[in-house]
Amino acid sequence: MEWPIKENDIFKTSQTAKEIWIAAMEGVSSPEADSWRLQMEAVTNWRSQYIDVVGEFCAIMLESSPEVAIQMAQAGLQALHSKMLFRIDENDTTVSALDAFERDDFAKLETETVSSSVSTSTYQFPICSPKDEWLTGDKAKNQLVAWSDYGCMEESASQHASTICELEDVSSLVHGKVFVLLGITSEMGSAKPLLQIPGAHVLGIARKGPRLDALVDWHKKHGAGNTTLQFPKDGADMLKQGPQIAQWIVETVPKNKEIVFCQLAYMDSEAHVRISVAMDLICQSVIRKVSNVVSLSYLTSPGTAHSIPPEAAEDAKRRLDNRPLWQSITSMMSMGQWLQTTDSWEEKGLLNGLTHLQGPNYALAKTSQQWRCMVDYWKRGRKVSCPHAPPTRTESMVRYATIASALEGMQMFEPNVSFSTGSSSSLLTAILLYHVNYDECLTNPKNKSKLQHPMHIFWDGSVHGGSWRCPFDMNSTGTLSFLFGKAMSGPYIPGSSVADE
Repeated sequence: MEWPIKENDIFKTSQTAKEIWIAAMEGVSSPEADSWRLQMEAVTNWRSQYIDVVGEFCAIMLESSPEVAIQMAQAGLQALHSKMLFRIDENDTTVSALDAFERDDFAKLETETVSSSVSTSTYQFPICSPKDEWLTGDKAKNQLVAWSDYGCMEESASQHASTICELEDVSSLVHGKVFVLLGITSEMGSAKPLLQIPGAHVLGIARKGPRLDALVDWHKKHGAGNTTLQFPKDGADMLKQGPQIAQWIVETVPKNKEIVFCQLAYMDSEAHVRISVAMDLICQSVIRKVSNVVSLSYLTSPGTAHSIPPEAAEDAKRRLDNRPLWQSITSMMSMGQWLQTTDSWEEKGLLNGLTHLQGPNYALAKTSQQWRCMVDYWKRGRKVSCPHAPPTRTESMVRYATIASALEGMQMFEPNVSFSTGSSSSLLTAILLYHVNYDECLTNPKNKSKLQHPMHIFWDGSVHGGSWRCPFDMNSTGTLSFLFGKAMSGPYIPGSSVADE
């Protein structure tokens, strides 16, 4: 999977990215859309100017009718897929990414199946606490309530996960399903939580390497004995073998099982767009070729421009009105540069969570995933699990000293919380299990009439880490978060976010 413009073996992304955003807006006729087009034309440095442009794009989408919003999402996906290229061989032969996934002349992948030595017949689902303690039953539910009461996730997330945790045995929730994890070694992903549930069937995609080997070894020692873990022998690279992976899934998935796709892979910088396109095209290729029921799952990012519930925006305003004195003084002494407000309570529920640190390629990758959720849920009637996922101390984050410090220091601005990988993975898996099993949840398209807009599907089960209810823009808290984090010794856990013993 490649970008169409390359100079001196380096992908050039800005021009293509701008063309994709413009294509998504192409069919929209309104004064706001015309103004946005002029704004885009005036851009001279995409890297430094994208936040306002993309934020305004999402504002227009939110203020548009559901039909126009879906039109924008479809147009954006079409442009993204048609512009990206796929390298067929080492002789510089490339075709459009869309065309590559129509071919069936690639070498087939072989399957490796791994079993576990653990004998388990029933399983009560646990949640990992902020102190890295595994909690079940009432203790797990108390921690879930503590998180939602603190404000780092929505009440629906607590309710959904509590429903799962109160079950004496969750094995029935995985029966009749095969979970396809694209990026199975993701630290925030569902691999380990699912593989401990008796009867789970997991197909995994990852490149061959130490992380895949470590997961296989873990499964042999800790996975439930009657689970099934399968992956392409010697691993598989979604950037280079996407069409082959899609065909392997088609041939490996039992015909009588519901497919639950979990799109988990993350890569730095421009590669994140490429891997997102690869995952989407793999899913869409499989959907075209199978008769199975297919559900989609994503970990939506609060680091995008997105819609938030009015109640959350009002809570952010309340927190601003009652902020500590030191925050008011800090803002004044910085001449308003630090602790700028999100003003989500005045922006019709739009929160622009884009940050300069993550950059425009991250924005395009994560927004395109939201486009897919909207299209497949709203127009195609597909079940989609897409809760916001919180800032998490993953290896890919904490390996950078600056980010590691900021993850701790940001918690000085309530109700922001940085989660451990165990907490994120277990909590988000519990929400996934609820979304794909309980028909009354809003992510079931049967309940679409309860939503006013396609951008509202991301509200259900959201674990945003506090950004929805914190009144401050993340770009204006970064320096302070870093300084606070540098002064801390080890992971910081806000006391009010932890359930009482």
